[in-house]
Amino acid sequence: MKKGFFKRILSAVFAVVFISACLTSCTKSVEARYRDYNSKSAADKSVAEAANGGKYAYDLTEYIDMPEYIGIEVPDVTYTPTDEDVENERYKKLSYFSDETSVTDGGIEAYDLVVADYYCTVDGYLYSDMCSNGQTSLRNFMVGVNEFDVPEIDDAMIGMTPGETKTVKFKFPVPFYKNVVLSGKEGEFTVTLETIRRLDLKEYDDDFVSEYYGSSDTAAYDSEIMTQLTHDYGVSLENYETDVIWDYLRNNIRLIEIPQKEYTEEVDRIMNSYKSAADASDMTVDEYALNVLGYENIGDFRDDIDARVLLILRENMGAYYIARCEGIYVADDEYYSALVGLGAEYETSDTDFCEQVAVSTYGSLENFRQRLLVNKVDSFLESYCIKIDTNEYFTKKANGEYVYDYSAQTLRDPRNIVLIVGASVAAALALAVIVIAVFALKARAARNKRVAEKLEEEERRLKKREERKARKELKKKHRANTSDNSDNSHNSHNSDNSDGK
Repeated sequence: MKKGFFKRILSAVFAVVFISACLTSCTKSVEARYRDYNSKSAADKSVAEAANGGKYAYDLTEYIDMPEYIGIEVPDVTYTPTDEDVENERYKKLSYFSDETSVTDGGIEAYDLVVADYYCTVDGYLYSDMCSNGQTSLRNFMVGVNEFDVPEIDDAMIGMTPGETKTVKFKFPVPFYKNVVLSGKEGEFTVTLETIRRLDLKEYDDDFVSEYYGSSDTAAYDSEIMTQLTHDYGVSLENYETDVIWDYLRNNIRLIEIPQKEYTEEVDRIMNSYKSAADASDMTVDEYALNVLGYENIGDFRDDIDARVLLILRENMGAYYIARCEGIYVADDEYYSALVGLGAEYETSDTDFCEQVAVSTYGSLENFRQRLLVNKVDSFLESYCIKIDTNEYFTKKANGEYVYDYSAQTLRDPRNIVLIVGASVAAALALAVIVIAVFALKARAARNKRVAEKLEEEERRLKKREERKARKELKKKHRANTSDNSDNSHNSHNSDNSDGK
């Protein structure tokens, strides 16, 4: 009895000790975590920095203030095709096989095909995913089918005539599946119309889908459309959690000092990219910025590059900051495995060739290693993010609740939230074990008491039974003795009478 009870008590004690250890092991602020890294020997830090590409090899607390990065909230976004989405896709499918005529008199009507140049700005910066950049495939599209997932753009383009330019102010829908970070933000879309082509649309029926798409009927083909839409938007939503996390971090990391070496490297990298694009168009970089990217003047172009570089630096320094706090690094075997992976497309595992691919793609082997590090940091951040209802998230964001308050920086690692929840459950279980053990002991004691009482009662009954039996034996013996005495007396009397005669 006692042995089982003490086992339960011992288990509960160990659980409480473990909980206490967990709660006291992660009580450090972000800066304290980085100070732990700084306290390492120069040799240890050198090894860690070399493993991560040797970049930003200085005390990052002198360059940025880092917000808490554990437990960042992200919206729980999933896409399900709507009836309107399917209908818009039907019109696109019809357009591929319908006759068209050029429109020279009048404006755009719904379901017209147009050729247009356009660009979009968000917060004053170009949003490249909604810029035509002179590309033919992007300049041709249908009006009225929500091509950009922004209904206001279609509405504004109805009635436009060739040669007309219009700027549309709008808000991205919530959620904006093509880029969740932009959900609810304001944007400006500027479009210059070149040509209009009106379609003699075929009828969307079983014969059409059978002839042109090999489907049995419209219901079956609609199902195919929904599957394709789900896949396409699923691709857009891949790793959206990481985009949201880094949007939060970029907006809340405070830049104390600009690292000049990395700043110059990033500016050169971006300018070289623009130079390659400009050369392909037989333009200078400035001409490309004005005529293709849509900048009004070169000053705005340069300011945009500067702002982008500062965002990149904040993100990169943030990634290295987190890696050092959390002991994240790229091991040699991980590096070489990823390097060889670059050669898979070329069906080779030759290290020298793969290094050339890495340099061509990322600019340098150090940049390639940095990319691998950032990927590991991304995975770490995703594992600790907290998904909440989409509407709740964007309401909180609109109310400014995702602006980090450094004056009230928590002294404890938010991983304690998880630990505290787990600790509460464990403590409850431990308490339950103790309570159950106590009640079990009490119940067993009560049961034993009842058994003892029954045994005592049985002993009393047996004792009484023995006593009664003994009394009976005594009475019986007494009667027997009395009877013997009586017989002897009677015999003696008879003998006396005989002698007298």
